[in-house]
Amino acid sequence: MSNARGLTGRRFAERTPYGCRMTDLSAAIDRVLPSVRADLEDLIRIPSVSYEAARAGDVQRSAEATAALFEAEGFAVKIVRAGEGAPAVIAKKAA
Repeated sequence: MSNARGLTGRRFAERTPYGCRMTDLSAAIDRVLPSVRADLEDLIRIPSVSYEAARAGDVQRSAEATAALFEAEGFAVKIVRAGEGAPAVIAKKAA
């Protein structure tokens, strides 16, 4: 018998290196995937890859939206620039 992903029950019952069952991991992924997808869809709607100066605001908005997603997950976030370059998001989370 296999699940929707074509994996057999035996393989799915195995434990991950972190001790949880694959079925638990799969259920957790299924729970968060809709919101993760919605976040990514929101990000890709921002025209953020551009060399045009007229798009600088969109690029900044994309960096800020990305930073907000990291902050919501408990990361310490900085938006940095190298000279007049585009913003880059740096996110760190304590182990």
